[in-house]
Amino acid sequence: EDRARLLEAVAELPVDLLINNAGLAHFGDLQDNPLEHERAMVEVNCLAPVLLTRALLPGMLTRCEAERRRGAVILLASTAAFFTLPRLTTYSASKAFDLHFAQGLAGELADRPINVLALCPGPTRTAFFRRAGLSDMGMLARHSPEQVVREGMAALGKRTVQVVGGRNRLAAMTTRLVPQPLMMRVGVEWSKRRKRREAAAQ
Repeated sequence: EDRARLLEAVAELPVDLLINNAGLAHFGDLQDNPLEHERAMVEVNCLAPVLLTRALLPGMLTRCEAERRRGAVILLASTAAFFTLPRLTTYSASKAFDLHFAQGLAGELADRPINVLALCPGPTRTAFFRRAGLSDMGMLARHSPEQVVREGMAALGKRTVQVVGGRNRLAAMTTRLVPQPLMMRVGVEWSKRRKRREAAAQ
């Protein structure tokens, strides 16, 4: 209903910069998480960007081609898009979806006046971790929202994927070099450590 209201509100507006920024996560084992939380992650992280982009893109293309200027679509993916993260299974999968959606869309629009960017921040100082049930991880947030915005806008029109921060870029690159089974084991061990920490805190 909110998506429909938003699209109705902007139907007559000349929107030429769409930033799909909203995102949700819920930490826990899939079988233990409430179904509505899992559904909400897919709706917000995957379905909403597709529907909003599809609804606004035709008008963006028409205006930008007629006026000989460029528009843009930014999708907030995540460094989680590069990793398999047990207990954040749906979230990491949804951000991989955003990453591939942006890359595919960029290919489709390569000869059209629309720039597409998958922006992949790592831990950022927002309310995200508290809402996801990972409030202690918020202390690890290295970047401010302002830095994420600056890097994203600087990358727009120059590349299709921008990973925010040097450490995050290095971590994302390792996923191309390290065998997938090993990356999976790293994710499983991280998940086990968090589960033990939760049990000790109770």
